[in-house]
Amino acid sequence: MALIDVVSYKQDILKALLSNSVIVDLIDSQQPEYIPSQPDSLIRANLYDFLYIPDNVTIADCYILVECLLSNPSARNDYFNNWHTEITIVCHKGRMVLPDRVGTRVDNIAYELTKMFDGVRGLGFNELRLISDRPSSLDETFRCRTLVFQNLDAKESRYNVKNPTASIKDYSL
Repeated sequence: MALIDVVSYKQDILKALLSNSVIVDLIDSQQPEYIPSQPDSLIRANLYDFLYIPDNVTIADCYILVECLLSNPSARNDYFNNWHTEITIVCHKGRMVLPDRVGTRVDNIAYELTKMFDGVRGLGFNELRLISDRPSSLDETFRCRTLVFQNLDAKESRYNVKNPTASIKDYSL
């Protein structure tokens, strides 16, 4: 994956999130610009393809942030072997409890994201593999959980990445 491909790749992830009605329901947007009959209105309201939370948060809400990062940039085949997809769920503490589910909103979204992406093929890589799941707090108000997926085997992706020398044994997890 080349840097220019990251833009398309992150957009595809956002589209995949919008197509999952469970995730859309779990976000349960409180943003005035969100129109329930138009899931696309979640983009830039609750879904971001960069690490961002609106500066003037006046509504207790939930956000999903998607970012791609290149780990170990000094290694051989940087653009093929070392891409990670990081999905961070950020939720206001007042929105953590779900009245009709066991567990918190963040835990349920993380579970759905893991079902959706762990082991998936076809999102720019032959496989995504969950390698990290870290809960944390941003501050006293927001709780978050970050899922990191390693992008495996990018020999022939839909983004026209070619690495004919790579094999699955070249990747260390």
